[in-house]
Amino acid sequence: MDGGLPCLPVPQMENQFECYQCVVPGKLLSYIYRKFGSTLLEGNVRSFLTTKTAVNKEIQGTILNEPGRFYIYNNGIAAIAASVNVEKINGETKITRLEKIQIVNGGQTTASLAYSAQKRGADVSAISVPMKLTVIKADSDTKKDELDSLIQKISETSNSQNKVSAVDFFANHPFHIKMKKFSESISQPGINHATKWFYERTRGEYAQSMMFMTKMQQDSFKVIHPKEKLVTKSDFAKYYNLWRKHPDQVSKGGDTNFKAVADEITADWKDDQAKYNEVFFKNVVSVGALYRALEPEITKTKQSWFGGSYRANIIAYSIAGLFWMVDKGGNKFDLLKIWDKGISDAFLSDMLDLCHYVYRIITADDRPTENVTQYCKRKECWETVKTALSSYQFPGVAINSYLVSKAESYQIAKEAKVTQRIDDEATAYQMILKPPYKNNWMKLVKFLSSSRNLFPELTDGQVNKIMKVVNMDQGRMSSVPTGEDCMLAIKWWNEAKKMGWSD
Repeated sequence: MDGGLPCLPVPQMENQFECYQCVVPGKLLSYIYRKFGSTLLEGNVRSFLTTKTAVNKEIQGTILNEPGRFYIYNNGIAAIAASVNVEKINGETKITRLEKIQIVNGGQTTASLAYSAQKRGADVSAISVPMKLTVIKADSDTKKDELDSLIQKISETSNSQNKVSAVDFFANHPFHIKMKKFSESISQPGINHATKWFYERTRGEYAQSMMFMTKMQQDSFKVIHPKEKLVTKSDFAKYYNLWRKHPDQVSKGGDTNFKAVADEITADWKDDQAKYNEVFFKNVVSVGALYRALEPEITKTKQSWFGGSYRANIIAYSIAGLFWMVDKGGNKFDLLKIWDKGISDAFLSDMLDLCHYVYRIITADDRPTENVTQYCKRKECWETVKTALSSYQFPGVAINSYLVSKAESYQIAKEAKVTQRIDDEATAYQMILKPPYKNNWMKLVKFLSSSRNLFPELTDGQVNKIMKVVNMDQGRMSSVPTGEDCMLAIKWWNEAKKMGWSD
């Protein structure tokens, strides 16, 4: 930073952190966002939510019409960094260098400044933005867990501009990072060309990805990532729970359903994360493809039976019912066939017949709850639908081409899980000798050994496996750890961190 950024140190009770109050020139903030893009906001629970939201319109209006009052009207930003250089320059305390800065609150402000300057030609030189800066007093590589934890905490407690839902706060979990990687690396076959699903890990990420693209670049981006293949975390949770045959849970709404899925994945992740693999991703988005194929077909003009209400409930119960009927018949529905070949017109027609049948069930005059929407949230509704589906027959045979035996389905899932575990173990093997782990494994073992009462699930056999990692870390190769040993060691590293251990 040329000349340094004036700052006011704020004394802290904890020596682990340094805090500063600063005023950042709008021109500087706009510049670093345009240079580093969304990576500057990776710790934020959202990316830019476009200029169309009410709050962002107000920010834009202030930038364009009252730039001198931006400091007065705006709440400012909160940032976290790995290290800082502070110097006295002409008697004034200034920050001259920041490393690995992340804006964890105020992403809308930052992106709006950059957007206005580049896209609308706004002069942001008169704008000043208040900033609260928190610095972890250690190398960021050796304190990654603390950094992640602090980012999550600040994001959850200090967001006060655009409304943040429960869905946003789970964005940094490894599950979503993995799904995002799958969406970026896996192409789906198409009639004319392959496309990719865009997994929106942070809200507004799809729009933000195109913010500084030219029209031609945006068109090219949309060819590969069409808007109809944008899937949010909330969408993904909905499709996942329909695949698992929980339409009553899905009918409770996006946030409620997402929280239930998030709690399950969080509990499940440390013991069986390998099941969340490429095949899992393809299966879930294929449920989404079926859901989205039905949506535009269920309208008053296209379906004489449809009264205009409860479409989401109809589709949810029909898709879950489909999977339930197939399972009951001794087969499995092969979603990978939707991924590979799409949805045939004949099968879509049969699904619409099922939707009509489900509609009659959930709106039946003898339903125990008058409000259909509320009725669909109850387990009793799902039990009633399953009973009625026991005697249902599809009008055609198109479904047969999407069926697979349970044995074959199990084998596909098993192979995908094995492949993912090999990948995860290889990644863990590479990680153990890199910061923050390198040279710290013996410290971990000493902490675990002296605090066994905190870790009742830790066995002597597991400690012996971690010792293999210790030996490798210290250059002793008498017993080389397996990838599984490395994953186990990292698991207990994270458990120790939760209990206050510091490397």
